[in-house]
Amino acid sequence: MDLRSGGREHDASSDSGRAEQLLPEYRPHPSSSAPPPLRGHGATRPSTWKVVAKILPRWMMIVVIAFIFYGVLLHYQGLAVMTNTQKRVFNGATTGLSIGFGIAVATSLDGMVGDLRWWILSRRFRSRHKVENILQADSMMSLLKLAWRTRRKSIHIAVLLWGLVLLAGNIVNETSASDNIEAQQFMVNNYGIISTAFMPGDNFSTIPDQKTIVRPGDTPMYCEGSVCRYVFKELSIDPAKQDDESIISVSTKRTIDATTKCNAWPVVAGGDGNGKSISVAMPQGTTNVSIPLRIGVNATMYICDTSQSCGEGCAIVQAFEASSRSPWYYQCNVTVGPVANAAMPQHQASTSLRALVAGSIALQGYGASSLVSADDALIQFQTYPSESLFGSAVNGTSDKLANIISRFSIGAMAAFADNNKFIKVPGDAPRRGIELDITHPAIILFILLLIIGMTLTLEVFMAVWANRVVVPPDSPPRCGSSPTGNDDEPPTSPASIISDIFRGQAVV
Repeated sequence: MDLRSGGREHDASSDSGRAEQLLPEYRPHPSSSAPPPLRGHGATRPSTWKVVAKILPRWMMIVVIAFIFYGVLLHYQGLAVMTNTQKRVFNGATTGLSIGFGIAVATSLDGMVGDLRWWILSRRFRSRHKVENILQADSMMSLLKLAWRTRRKSIHIAVLLWGLVLLAGNIVNETSASDNIEAQQFMVNNYGIISTAFMPGDNFSTIPDQKTIVRPGDTPMYCEGSVCRYVFKELSIDPAKQDDESIISVSTKRTIDATTKCNAWPVVAGGDGNGKSISVAMPQGTTNVSIPLRIGVNATMYICDTSQSCGEGCAIVQAFEASSRSPWYYQCNVTVGPVANAAMPQHQASTSLRALVAGSIALQGYGASSLVSADDALIQFQTYPSESLFGSAVNGTSDKLANIISRFSIGAMAAFADNNKFIKVPGDAPRRGIELDITHPAIILFILLLIIGMTLTLEVFMAVWANRVVVPPDSPPRCGSSPTGNDDEPPTSPASIISDIFRGQAVV
């Protein structure tokens, strides 16, 4: 035992522990503290040319698409007519360019907002959750989620306006026919009466050129003196298989003429139309002419003996113009010629049809006169009052009567051709074309230039404003989802993120 130790063993380790407890805790002075370590990778403000290089490609894409779109419009406007194939190409091109233009504008706006988010984050303290939501708001769905989770009206209004901007940037009977001759005569006379709805052209110079579109209301016949002409037309499709609005009619170079030559003599007895016959003063002397029906005054009767012929497509028509003052009697030869410029047999009109149409003004189909024997059904007649077009008095002017008869005959041919059975023949059928008419091209160009100018202005303004703070070169979602540079270190507060941005250092 060591007496100097007082019989107790000295414990050096316990003395050392008590000494440490008596020493005050060391705290370094704030002025001598080292700067906090940078979390993540450093980032500095980009130079001006880098900012321009970032926004220029987005803006140039808008410019290129806009001018291509305008060029396509001008190209197709210059075409006289577009075929169905050209129409499909035009629709596809304009639709694709419109979608591409909207996407380019939306992409530019997304880039602006993506840069501006960093400036928004630097304005004040935000919780880590809000920082992540703001940095990850790179789609409309993310914006809607952000608006749903916050109570701030400013965010609600901003999301609504942004949605409107995106929306604006992405806004494109069978009937049977009778072969009976009486039925055909009755029908062709009715066709001639129906032709009163057609107002014939004044002369042949007004006839439309070949391939001219025939619109509803256009007259199909033209008269010049005692000759009237019908212009045949081609149809695009069978009228029985399609609505009338889809049928295209074009004029052809095929025509058919009705020519009438008349002689006129005054009636010297029975001119009031109340007798069985009339006395006509002809050059060889007075001649009695039988009348199949008492018609009275102020009417005109046309008579046709279908057993008589004056040649192919020709009919002899007599006319008695009953009047108490100036009655007249006429004899006319009406000829309906063959189809001019016919290229195939289907284009021709038969001789029997032409003869039928030639005498159509006098045909009734069935004998109705008590003054004519029942066996003599070959004599046909029709009476028209003087108030009607075909019964108006011409007072012995044979050329006027010839014009009336030719008009009736060619009108019957026109109605007959329009209502005839549809026949398909070899050749090119007319097709519906489309003409692009841009009434105000300057307005379209102004709108495109306005969008281009506004986009450039916004790009420059947003880039300058956003780069007042550091905009990291990498994706913002990565920053929002991983705000620390090292997973082993404690998470960095949102305030430190913003302070790094202000100092020229950012987490990426």
